[in-house]
Amino acid sequence: GSGYSSLKLLSEVQPDFLKFDVSLISGIDRNLLKLELVRTLVTLARSIGARVIAEGIESHSEFETVRDLGVPLGQGYYLARPEVCPA
Repeated sequence: GSGYSSLKLLSEVQPDFLKFDVSLISGIDRNLLKLELVRTLVTLARSIGARVIAEGIESHSEFETVRDLGVPLGQGYYLARPEVCPA
């Protein structure tokens, strides 16, 4: 369809970063469809000059998988727990 979507937005702006939601990253090490989708999105991000952030990395295997896909930045409990900012 031609309704409002994230892909339509990508055609209208030039983002510096694309952040992949935990719903894409969770279980990526065990789900071929997610793996191939993220691989394609990483290629898209590179082609438009955006860096990728993977959100929700919670295991060593997920970390290795996104790293092997060329994702340079990540967030999640595997990497670091949230902390209180000092006042």
